[in-house]
Amino acid sequence: MSLNVSTHEPRIAEQTQALATLFPDRTEYLQPLTSQALSGGSWRPPPNVRSVWQPSRRRKQTRKQRKANKARARDTAANYSPTVVMGFKDLDLSMASSITNLTISDDYTRVLVQALIDPGVTLSLTLHNEQREESNNFEIKSASIRFEASTHSSRAHFVESSLYAMLALAGPINIVLPEMNVDISVSFDVPLSEISSLLQSRQTYYGLMVVEKSTRVRFSIPDYITADNMANISFVYHSIVERTFDWLANFITLPVPATQQILSWLNNLNPIEPNGAVYKMAFGPTLTTRTIFDQLIVLGPETVFVNDALLINRDEIVEELAQLDGHEVSIVFRPLSGMGRYELPEAPRLPMIPWDEALRRFIDLESTLNERVVASYNALAFATVRGLSQEEIASITTRAEINYEHNEDE
Repeated sequence: MSLNVSTHEPRIAEQTQALATLFPDRTEYLQPLTSQALSGGSWRPPPNVRSVWQPSRRRKQTRKQRKANKARARDTAANYSPTVVMGFKDLDLSMASSITNLTISDDYTRVLVQALIDPGVTLSLTLHNEQREESNNFEIKSASIRFEASTHSSRAHFVESSLYAMLALAGPINIVLPEMNVDISVSFDVPLSEISSLLQSRQTYYGLMVVEKSTRVRFSIPDYITADNMANISFVYHSIVERTFDWLANFITLPVPATQQILSWLNNLNPIEPNGAVYKMAFGPTLTTRTIFDQLIVLGPETVFVNDALLINRDEIVEELAQLDGHEVSIVFRPLSGMGRYELPEAPRLPMIPWDEALRRFIDLESTLNERVVASYNALAFATVRGLSQEEIASITTRAEINYEHNEDE
């Protein structure tokens, strides 16, 4: 039975906490990752590394000297383009970025390299070195990597989360600084719980990019995303990408006037089972909006289909409607499954080519990253039960049965 509620707009209660899993502040897990050098740790600094990277600065310079230094810097920039290359062999991906800053300690035991990976995302690579005895060579003992989103854009945070997930799931990573004779292999050990948080935040930022591209709205990403915003991001994303999808619907309330038309409509509803109170219903279409970070997103007309809508307090509602005095009556349905099928045929659409090539390479990693984290969980599960007998395995893997019946004596 379908009711056009364009004049009697339904209020659909969604369980926000079930829609959005809250994740901790990004600063809790987007910290530098450190790895011991697996191979290629021997390093001999080029003899001109300081003259190229860190030209001496005099406290007092004449105008002529400053002009000469600027000219020399321009020539260096034109003829010398130092880069940092990160190779993710298992992901079949390599990234080369121009170095924007390099700081070397006086004894060469600490080298800081900074580069722009993507607009708004900076790489900070720190090499920790020890000088070998009776040699001018150094041993690169460890490397620390940090990615930092310098802007509050969804793209910057998406790329940042993608890069951290790549470090955690890609296996050995090759880091090359060609102009500095550095070529090392590193691998980072990150707890699975943190990897899952990274992938979740990555999906959230991708959803925001989709919303921005489709609606031409621009968001400034806060440090913490509330459950309501998380739920709305997900709903708007599904509306744009799928247009028809299943979503939570705990209660659907129809505020209607007590009139003969509404009373007749209710009495003519056909329950799924004779003399029952569960109905197959369609609510809408009605104009739907969602709010993300205080910005209103218009999604167009929405229709919600429910196959198991339980009418709450039917007798009381009929008694209220029978007064026929036009006062407002709330008809409440509760989907027994807690779900409804949402249709939003006029929701905004993505452009034909929404992403540039640089961003596309991170987006295309979705299935690979998901497969790798699933494989990691499977490996952890296997390691947990390895060496146990079949009886012991059964005892820890059998689903517990919970008796929900209350003991009257308690």
